[in-house]
This record gives sequence, C-alpha cells and structure tokens, in this order.
Amino acid sequence: MTASVLKSIGSILMIALILGLLIPLSVEGESPPNLSGNIPWTDTGGTYDPDSGIYDASFNGVVDIESAFNNGRRQEEIQFGLSTDFLGNLVLPDQSVWDIMTPDEKAMLIMNSERIVREEMAPGVLGYPFNGVQADVHDLAQYYSDYLVDHNAWGHSEDGFTPYERIDNDPVLGPCHEFLYRAENIAAFWTSGSSNPLPVERAIYMWVYADAGSSWGHRETVLLQDKDLQNQNPFYGFNDNVGLSMVEGFIGIGLSESPDYDPFGWGWVNMGTVVVFNYIDPVSTGSCPWDLTPTPACLNHGDVTGDGNVTAEDAQQAFAIALEMMVPTFEEACAADCNSDGSVTAGDAQQIFGVIFGGSCVDPVS
Repeated sequence: MTASVLKSIGSILMIALILGLLIPLSVEGESPPNLSGNIPWTDTGGTYDPDSGIYDASFNGVVDIESAFNNGRRQEEIQFGLSTDFLGNLVLPDQSVWDIMTPDEKAMLIMNSERIVREEMAPGVLGYPFNGVQADVHDLAQYYSDYLVDHNAWGHSEDGFTPYERIDNDPVLGPCHEFLYRAENIAAFWTSGSSNPLPVERAIYMWVYADAGSSWGHRETVLLQDKDLQNQNPFYGFNDNVGLSMVEGFIGIGLSESPDYDPFGWGWVNMGTVVVFNYIDPVSTGSCPWDLTPTPACLNHGDVTGDGNVTAEDAQQAFAIALEMMVPTFEEACAADCNSDGSVTAGDAQQIFGVIFGGSCVDPVS
C-alpha cells in the first residue's frame, strides 16, 4: 500500500474519531404547521375580509396576487416568529403571460411556491413540490365543478360519491393511485356583478391563509407532505416512491361558473364560480398514463465512486459528504451510508475503510 494512500487513511481515521457530522439522505417530510389566525387578503386596493365587513381589495391581476400572497407570508412570519422574508416572495410572470395560462398552470405555480418556501420553517419540513398537472386528475376536478354548477349544489359528495370514491371509480386513476388521507378542496365565490375576479388565485389564498373556519383542513391539503399534520400514520401522506425524488403527487383544477349558480338561494347573485382542486399520489405500472419510474433502490455498499470496488478513495469521498464538502448524488449518498441508518457520518467513512480489510457495509458490492 503506497505512502499517499496510508496518509489519506490516517487522516480519515483521525478525523473520524473526533467528528460525528451528519448529512441526511432523502427522508420523509413533515407538513408545515397551521396558523393561529386568519390573514385576510390584502392587495394594492385594500383588504378583503368578509368577517369584518371590509371589501376594499381591488383583485387587479398579477400585481394584486403578488401583493396579497406576499403580505400573507409576512404575516405568517410574524405568527411563527420567523425572520422577515424567511418565506420569500411570490413572483409571477408578466400579466400578458399570466392571462394565457390555464387554471391548472396558475394553481401549480402558486401552490408549489407556497410548498417550497416553507422548507425548514419548522423541524422536518422539507418543502417538497407537487410533481405536476395530470390530465385525468384535471378532468375529474372539472367534472365535479361542472356538476356543482349544473345542479346548483354545494358540498363534497353532491353526485352521490365522496372525493375518494370518485378517484377510485375513475377508470384511469382508480388503479393508478395510492391511498391519501386527503383528496379535494372546493371553493366558491358569488357576486351581484358580472364576474368573480381571480377565482383560482383567491381560492388558494383562502385555503392557505384564511382557513380557520375549517380548522385549517384546506391548508393542510394544499401543503401536505409525506406526513399528515393530523395523523402521523405513514399511509396518510405522500409516498415519495415514484418519479423524481422529493416531488409529490399529481394535481388538477376544475373551474366552472354560471349566473344561475346560487345554491343557498340568496337571490342577489348574478354570477357564481366554483373551484375544485383534486390530487392523487401516483403509482407506476404499465397501465398508468405517465412515464414515471420507481425511485431507485438505496444501496449502502460503500462504493461511492461507482467503479465496482471499495477503496480508500471511497472512504475519503464518504468523509467529504459527511463534512458537506461535496454534494452527493442519490446513489453516492446511499453508497456512503455504509451502515444504512439514513445519514452519512464520519463513522460511515471509517466503516468503508474497514471494508478494505475484510469488513462490510449493509449491502456488499456484488
């Protein structure tokens, strides 16, 4: 064995004895905590707060969407004692681009922004985004928003089925989804005028920032991660096992309106608008209409370099990962986690070095 290799090994062993640094592998993300109180929509025109009888908001396109959501984030930071701008700012495309985006595209952009910015706002919150919009999920949401408007109805089961049953009964989605504790949000707006401005944007805002009246169940649905806030049963959240690591679930938005939509019989309504939001946790099989592959197995074999052998260089790289001196790929991080405990430490580097002399990691190199 050369002197340079022995020197490298000595350095690894010396530092391994005094450091216990950790770098996490892909882990289950906690859902963000709920607010302590509603944060009314406030834009450049003023505030919209029906509970207080305030109707001054202008709802004037991109500038007011950004204004409302960014004010919501500042107020949430105050509620949780976070530093100012911890949650960043919502930045949308120019108005001309926003105007031609579909409701699904708008919802995807806003909701993923809301999910991602909450990374590390509380222990275990990782901020995983949704995977994308999926046509069959969209069709299901659109079906139900149309149903509510066409039948002048309101509720989650007005067609005789629960949201879960509608997903299960769908010929495409039924066999292509895993169980989730949550499946649907709905929102509606009414006006004596001719239109309800920004219905999708306002629905998302209401679900995330002004949902105290529903015990924050809609917020929990929008921000759901691997673990549900109300139930830590692993089957209740997303199972991050399909497609890219750390992206979760397919979504769809339904949007319908009519001057005749007045399910509560108020009489003054000239336009009623319904927004339905559905999502699923997908599985990957030959019959599912998406090109996703299962997340690769995490093999803890010590061959960090991937050259088919375990050497002192592998131990060095494992130590560099533990020190956060390098950003590993999924495969490298798994290989460096020699003892398969979910994190890479100096102890893993030492154990990988031991493989050279007859030791082994959890998954020996074949």
